[in-house]
Amino acid sequence: MKTWIIAFGVVAMTAVATSTYAQHCACCAGSGFGNYNVAAETTVTGTIDEVRTMGPSGGAMGGVHLMVNTPSGLTEVHVGPTWYVSSKNMVFEKGDTLTIVGSSTIVAAKGVIIAREITKGAQTLALRDASGLPLWAGHHHGR
Repeated sequence: MKTWIIAFGVVAMTAVATSTYAQHCACCAGSGFGNYNVAAETTVTGTIDEVRTMGPSGGAMGGVHLMVNTPSGLTEVHVGPTWYVSSKNMVFEKGDTLTIVGSSTIVAAKGVIIAREITKGAQTLALRDASGLPLWAGHHHGR
């Protein structure tokens, strides 16, 4: 009985920690899909208004977020972990025009897009596979 209670406590604490982090930075949740939903995919084009680099917190990696002016208004785009974006030599700057394919979702009570692919000019940054799995998650070795 005592073992069952301890196991339940560990599972509950892990679930709370994971969901709390996913709410703050859905793009960068370790392995996870975060709030990514393939059925909610959309494509938007817009211009970067602001580039934000979120620092790591609570053991979670930091990430790149973009505030993008789209036809429907200013939209926050969760890109991915800072180290991953940097490793792909994609630089985002205010004024850049982007086409973003990603999942529309709600994070911390506001609408955001979790990016799967971002195109800037002739350069495309792939962030997730077609099912929404992050390419930085380590599940793509040997492919």
